[in-house]
Amino acid sequence: MRPVSLEQITEFQNFELDVPGMEGIAGLFTENRIDRSTLPPGVHAYDIRGGGDDGNDFCTVEPSVRVDHTGTFLTLRQIPMTDGMAVIEDYNFDGYSTFGEWFHATAPDRQPATVPAEK
Repeated sequence: MRPVSLEQITEFQNFELDVPGMEGIAGLFTENRIDRSTLPPGVHAYDIRGGGDDGNDFCTVEPSVRVDHTGTFLTLRQIPMTDGMAVIEDYNFDGYSTFGEWFHATAPDRQPATVPAEK
């Protein structure tokens, strides 16, 4: 699957995950690969790798995943990586949002011009 621009994704799932040393990292999840060049400044994108031995679709968070890509996670927080990845210890979905709704609620001090227009 080729990466798509942020503007092409109309709905995300609200998502929160825990990795070693950090709990409650809030953000958005999509099954799409996102073209990182279309993200506003300060938004971090991480790919989620699935396919662990236990069949878990949410094994690790990584800067980029080519094989066993489950989806992409957007957040305002940088996630510390060890050996290029962080193990997902727990995760939770909580409803749906557009990027604009989430971004304005999470980062109200950001310039609206940096947020893709809602369709």
